[in-house]
Amino acid sequence: MILTKNIHTGETRSDVARLITERILSVADSHDRPIHVALSGGFTPQSLFEYWLERPDELIRRRIHFWWVDERMVPMAESESNYGNAYRTFFGVANYPRELLHPIEYVEGLTTAEAAERYGAALEQSRAAEARQHALDVVVLGMGDDGHTSSLFPGQDLYRVGQHYIASVNPYNGVERVALSYQGALESPLVLFHVLGAAKRAMLERVLRPKSPEDRMLPAAYVMEQAPVAELYTDIAVSIP
Repeated sequence: MILTKNIHTGETRSDVARLITERILSVADSHDRPIHVALSGGFTPQSLFEYWLERPDELIRRRIHFWWVDERMVPMAESESNYGNAYRTFFGVANYPRELLHPIEYVEGLTTAEAAERYGAALEQSRAAEARQHALDVVVLGMGDDGHTSSLFPGQDLYRVGQHYIASVNPYNGVERVALSYQGALESPLVLFHVLGAAKRAMLERVLRPKSPEDRMLPAAYVMEQAPVAELYTDIAVSIP
Protein backbone atom coordinates (compact mmCIF):
# COMPACT_ATOMS: atom_id res chain seq x y z
CA MET A 1 0.00 0.00 0.00
CA ILE A 2 1.18 3.52 -0.75
CA LEU A 3 2.69 5.21 2.29
CA THR A 4 2.39 8.91 3.03
CA LYS A 5 6.02 9.46 2.04
CA ASN A 6 5.25 7.99 -1.37
CA ILE A 7 2.59 10.59 -2.22
CA HIS A 8 3.96 13.47 -4.30
CA THR A 9 1.62 16.38 -5.00
CA GLY A 10 2.06 19.26 -7.42
CA GLU A 11 -0.08 22.35 -7.76
CA THR A 12 -0.23 22.07 -11.55
CA ARG A 13 -0.04 19.28 -14.09
CA SER A 14 3.35 20.58 -15.14
CA ASP A 15 4.54 20.35 -11.52
CA VAL A 16 3.44 16.73 -11.41
CA ALA A 17 5.15 16.02 -14.74
CA ARG A 18 8.37 17.50 -13.34
CA LEU A 19 8.20 15.29 -10.26
CA ILE A 20 7.65 12.13 -12.31
CA THR A 21 10.44 13.09 -14.69
CA GLU A 22 12.86 13.68 -11.84
CA ARG A 23 11.98 10.25 -10.44
CA ILE A 24 12.53 8.50 -13.76
CA LEU A 25 15.82 10.31 -14.31
CA SER A 26 16.98 9.33 -10.82
CA VAL A 27 16.32 5.68 -11.68
CA ALA A 28 18.16 6.07 -14.97
CA ASP A 29 21.16 7.60 -13.22
CA SER A 30 21.27 4.74 -10.71
CA HIS A 31 21.89 2.15 -13.46
CA ASP A 32 24.93 1.49 -15.60
CA ARG A 33 22.71 0.68 -18.58
CA PRO A 34 19.71 2.30 -20.30
CA ILE A 35 16.49 1.73 -18.38
CA HIS A 36 13.15 0.52 -19.73
CA VAL A 37 9.98 2.46 -18.89
CA ALA A 38 6.35 1.58 -19.71
CA LEU A 39 3.94 4.46 -20.36
CA SER A 40 0.17 4.48 -20.13
CA GLY A 41 -2.10 5.85 -22.83
CA GLY A 42 -5.03 8.19 -22.55
CA PHE A 43 -5.13 11.91 -21.75
CA THR A 44 -3.06 12.03 -18.56
CA PRO A 45 0.38 11.34 -20.14
CA GLN A 46 -0.03 14.33 -22.46
CA SER A 47 1.19 16.62 -19.68
CA LEU A 48 4.34 14.50 -19.43
CA PHE A 49 4.94 14.75 -23.17
CA GLU A 50 4.45 18.51 -23.12
CA TYR A 51 6.95 18.82 -20.26
CA TRP A 52 9.47 16.55 -22.00
CA LEU A 53 9.18 18.51 -25.23
CA GLU A 54 10.96 21.40 -23.49
CA ARG A 55 13.87 19.19 -22.42
CA PRO A 56 14.11 16.10 -24.68
CA ASP A 57 17.89 15.80 -24.32
CA GLU A 58 17.51 14.77 -20.66
CA LEU A 59 15.82 11.57 -21.84
CA ILE A 60 17.71 11.06 -25.09
CA ARG A 61 21.22 11.27 -23.65
CA ARG A 62 20.30 8.64 -21.05
CA ARG A 63 19.05 6.35 -23.85
CA ILE A 64 15.80 5.61 -22.01
CA HIS A 65 13.70 2.94 -23.70
CA PHE A 66 9.92 3.38 -23.78
CA TRP A 67 7.34 0.63 -23.95
CA TRP A 68 3.57 1.00 -23.74
CA VAL A 69 1.22 -0.15 -20.99
CA ASP A 70 -1.81 -0.57 -23.22
CA GLU A 71 -3.00 -0.03 -26.75
CA ARG A 72 -6.03 -0.29 -28.99
CA MET A 73 -5.52 -2.35 -32.12
CA VAL A 74 -5.69 0.55 -34.58
CA PRO A 75 -3.13 2.03 -36.99
CA MET A 76 -0.77 4.63 -35.54
CA ALA A 77 -2.33 7.37 -37.68
CA GLU A 78 -5.70 7.06 -35.92
CA SER A 79 -6.54 9.28 -32.96
CA GLU A 80 -7.29 6.20 -30.82
CA SER A 81 -3.68 5.02 -31.00
CA ASN A 82 -1.85 5.65 -27.72
CA TYR A 83 1.53 5.35 -29.39
CA GLY A 84 0.43 7.51 -32.30
CA ASN A 85 -0.66 10.30 -29.96
CA ALA A 86 2.57 10.05 -27.97
CA TYR A 87 4.62 10.16 -31.18
CA ARG A 88 2.74 13.15 -32.56
CA THR A 89 2.95 15.03 -29.25
CA PHE A 90 6.55 14.32 -28.26
CA PHE A 91 8.60 11.47 -29.66
CA GLY A 92 8.32 12.42 -33.33
CA VAL A 93 8.69 16.16 -32.70
CA ALA A 94 11.76 15.57 -30.53
CA ASN A 95 13.34 13.16 -33.03
CA TYR A 96 13.57 10.58 -30.28
CA PRO A 97 15.70 7.63 -31.48
CA ARG A 98 13.34 5.07 -32.97
CA GLU A 99 15.41 2.16 -31.66
CA LEU A 100 14.44 3.26 -28.14
CA LEU A 101 10.70 3.17 -28.88
CA HIS A 102 8.74 -0.06 -28.60
CA PRO A 103 5.14 0.47 -29.72
CA ILE A 104 2.44 -2.18 -29.58
CA GLU A 105 2.17 -2.34 -33.34
CA TYR A 106 -1.04 -2.79 -35.25
CA VAL A 107 -0.81 -5.64 -37.74
CA GLU A 108 -3.81 -6.25 -39.95
CA GLY A 109 -5.24 -9.72 -39.38
CA LEU A 110 -3.52 -10.21 -36.02
CA THR A 111 -5.91 -10.80 -33.13
CA THR A 112 -5.59 -8.81 -29.94
CA ALA A 113 -4.53 -11.94 -28.05
CA GLU A 114 -1.87 -12.66 -30.67
CA ALA A 115 -0.65 -9.06 -30.52
CA ALA A 116 -0.40 -9.29 -26.72
CA GLU A 117 1.59 -12.52 -26.92
CA ARG A 118 3.87 -11.04 -29.56
CA TYR A 119 4.53 -7.88 -27.54
CA GLY A 120 5.18 -9.81 -24.35
CA ALA A 121 7.66 -11.99 -26.25
CA ALA A 122 9.44 -8.90 -27.57
CA LEU A 123 9.75 -7.52 -24.04
CA GLU A 124 11.14 -10.81 -22.74
CA GLN A 125 13.57 -11.01 -25.66
CA SER A 126 14.80 -7.51 -24.80
CA ARG A 127 15.20 -8.45 -21.14
CA ALA A 128 17.15 -11.60 -21.99
CA ALA A 129 19.39 -9.83 -24.50
CA GLU A 130 20.53 -7.37 -21.82
CA ALA A 131 20.38 -9.91 -19.00
CA ARG A 132 18.15 -7.50 -17.05
CA GLN A 133 16.70 -8.73 -13.79
CA HIS A 134 13.42 -6.96 -14.55
CA ALA A 135 11.74 -6.59 -17.91
CA LEU A 136 10.57 -3.09 -17.00
CA ASP A 137 12.48 -0.84 -14.62
CA VAL A 138 9.62 1.63 -14.19
CA VAL A 139 5.91 1.37 -14.96
CA VAL A 140 3.90 4.59 -15.17
CA LEU A 141 0.20 3.87 -14.66
CA GLY A 142 -2.86 6.05 -14.76
CA MET A 143 -6.16 5.53 -12.96
CA GLY A 144 -9.66 5.87 -14.34
CA ASP A 145 -12.53 7.32 -12.33
CA ASP A 146 -13.81 3.74 -11.98
CA GLY A 147 -10.50 2.58 -10.46
CA HIS A 148 -9.17 0.83 -13.55
CA THR A 149 -5.51 0.93 -14.48
CA SER A 150 -3.68 -0.25 -17.58
CA SER A 151 -6.69 -1.69 -19.44
CA LEU A 152 -7.62 -3.81 -16.42
CA PHE A 153 -11.15 -2.99 -15.34
CA PRO A 154 -13.15 -3.66 -12.16
CA GLY A 155 -14.94 -6.99 -12.20
CA GLN A 156 -12.51 -8.70 -14.57
CA ASP A 157 -10.90 -11.79 -13.04
CA LEU A 158 -7.42 -11.28 -14.49
CA TYR A 159 -5.37 -11.29 -11.30
CA ARG A 160 -3.60 -14.61 -11.86
CA VAL A 161 -2.87 -14.43 -15.57
CA GLY A 162 0.75 -15.56 -15.95
CA GLN A 163 2.03 -13.41 -18.79
CA HIS A 164 3.21 -9.83 -19.11
CA TYR A 165 0.66 -8.67 -21.70
CA ILE A 166 -2.88 -9.86 -22.25
CA ALA A 167 -5.95 -9.12 -24.33
CA SER A 168 -8.51 -7.16 -22.34
CA VAL A 169 -11.95 -5.79 -23.21
CA ASN A 170 -13.23 -2.38 -22.19
CA PRO A 171 -16.59 -3.31 -20.60
CA TYR A 172 -18.09 0.09 -21.40
CA ASN A 173 -17.67 -0.02 -25.16
CA GLY A 174 -16.51 -3.55 -25.99
CA VAL A 175 -13.21 -2.38 -27.50
CA GLU A 176 -10.39 -4.90 -27.19
CA ARG A 177 -6.99 -3.70 -26.01
CA VAL A 178 -3.56 -5.12 -25.42
CA ALA A 179 -2.83 -4.49 -21.75
CA LEU A 180 0.03 -4.86 -19.32
CA SER A 181 -1.15 -7.55 -16.92
CA TYR A 182 -1.04 -7.46 -13.14
CA GLN A 183 1.99 -9.76 -13.33
CA GLY A 184 3.69 -7.41 -15.78
CA ALA A 185 3.12 -4.42 -13.51
CA LEU A 186 3.97 -6.15 -10.26
CA GLU A 187 7.24 -7.59 -11.53
CA SER A 188 8.56 -4.07 -12.02
CA PRO A 189 10.56 -2.79 -9.02
CA LEU A 190 8.86 0.63 -9.26
CA VAL A 191 5.29 1.61 -10.17
CA LEU A 192 4.44 5.29 -10.49
CA PHE A 193 0.76 6.25 -10.48
CA HIS A 194 0.05 9.45 -12.44
CA VAL A 195 -3.41 10.68 -11.44
CA LEU A 196 -4.78 14.08 -12.42
CA GLY A 197 -8.04 15.97 -12.04
CA ALA A 198 -10.49 16.69 -9.26
CA ALA A 199 -13.04 14.36 -10.88
CA LYS A 200 -10.92 11.42 -9.71
CA ARG A 201 -10.69 12.54 -6.09
CA ALA A 202 -13.47 10.28 -4.76
CA MET A 203 -12.07 7.17 -6.44
CA LEU A 204 -8.51 8.01 -5.42
CA GLU A 205 -9.57 8.33 -1.78
CA ARG A 206 -11.33 4.98 -2.08
CA VAL A 207 -8.27 3.34 -3.64
CA LEU A 208 -5.94 4.77 -1.01
CA ARG A 209 -8.25 3.82 1.87
CA PRO A 210 -10.09 0.64 0.83
CA LYS A 211 -12.93 -0.10 3.22
CA SER A 212 -14.15 -3.39 1.78
CA PRO A 213 -12.85 -6.47 -0.04
CA GLU A 214 -14.34 -5.01 -3.23
CA ASP A 215 -12.34 -1.81 -2.76
CA ARG A 216 -9.11 -3.76 -2.28
CA MET A 217 -9.70 -5.60 -5.57
CA LEU A 218 -10.13 -2.43 -7.59
CA PRO A 219 -7.35 -2.67 -10.19
CA ALA A 220 -5.51 0.48 -9.05
CA ALA A 221 -5.86 -0.46 -5.37
CA TYR A 222 -4.67 -4.01 -6.05
CA VAL A 223 -1.52 -2.84 -7.84
CA MET A 224 -0.78 -0.20 -5.20
CA GLU A 225 -1.01 -2.79 -2.44
CA GLN A 226 0.88 -5.57 -4.20
CA ALA A 227 3.67 -3.64 -5.94
CA PRO A 228 7.19 -3.81 -4.44
CA VAL A 229 7.26 0.00 -4.49
CA ALA A 230 4.30 2.15 -5.53
CA GLU A 231 4.35 5.95 -5.60
CA LEU A 232 1.55 8.40 -6.34
CA TYR A 233 2.05 11.61 -8.32
CA THR A 234 -1.01 13.82 -8.43
CA ASP A 235 -2.47 17.32 -8.45
CA ILE A 236 -5.16 16.16 -6.00
CA ALA A 237 -4.54 17.03 -2.35
CA VAL A 238 -4.71 13.65 -0.58
CA SER A 239 -3.20 12.04 2.49
CA ILE A 240 -3.42 8.69 4.21
CA PRO A 241 -2.88 7.74 7.88
